[in-house]
Amino acid sequence: MMIPLRACAFLFTGALICLGQNQPASKTEEIHKLIELTGVSQSLQQISDQLIMQLKPIVRQAVQAGVQQNGQKVEHLDDAIDAIMQELQKRLLVKDVIERIIPVYDKYLSGEEVHALIEFYESSVGRRLAEVQPKMLLESAEVGQAWGKEVAQRVMSDPDLLARVAAILKGEQAPK
Repeated sequence: MMIPLRACAFLFTGALICLGQNQPASKTEEIHKLIELTGVSQSLQQISDQLIMQLKPIVRQAVQAGVQQNGQKVEHLDDAIDAIMQELQKRLLVKDVIERIIPVYDKYLSGEEVHALIEFYESSVGRRLAEVQPKMLLESAEVGQAWGKEVAQRVMSDPDLLARVAAILKGEQAPK
């Protein structure tokens, strides 16, 4: 009598395992896949690397100020900064950021939309877009910065505006 019960339990467990393997991916799993396919995780890693490089002079300045304020010697400053930077690298993990942005994707995209986007990014056109989009965004940002700089230079060299600002600063004219 014990053998048939064990056999039923074994078959039932096996069936559950098989059923579990055929389950569709959850929306969260699909968002993870979309993030990988679109290159977001690679971009986040690059941003993290750049952030660490940008933080190094700030960390150096903060440590130097702290050392000087406490009247300590600055013998091993580079070693201290290296220790801080290593700790930053350990803690600035892309997977942690991805876990925090998944709810953003979940908020704005339905499961069907996520699935459709995955299908697109798995296509040859989607893979091509994922490949070139970071370069396009970078170049577009550079174009935007250059444009903003040009506009700012034109505004700051506008004689009418400069005269109006001078009058405002002297209290001769109220700002418009």
